[in-house]
Amino acid sequence: MKKITLLLAFIGMIILQSCTFNEVNDQNDSDTISEVFEYTNVDLTSGNGYRAILNFPHPTYTSDMVLVYRLADYGSAGDVWKLLPETYYFND
Repeated sequence: MKKITLLLAFIGMIILQSCTFNEVNDQNDSDTISEVFEYTNVDLTSGNGYRAILNFPHPTYTSDMVLVYRLADYGSAGDVWKLLPETYYFND
């Protein structure tokens, strides 16, 4: 009985061995197009409900993703942009 259990365990280890496949893709990603639009003097106050409607110069499609960044800081080292919405974590 021990030999049969050992044999089944050995066969199970061989059959259930996971395979790995490393695909090397040396080609460029030619279907991703990124564009940047910068809008200045956007006034987000309580008077307009902290909203702004900005028009894109090109149409957007259902497969498009729009990321919004805000200028958080600037100085001699360069601009610091932060992705919105920001997440804040508190100790409590």
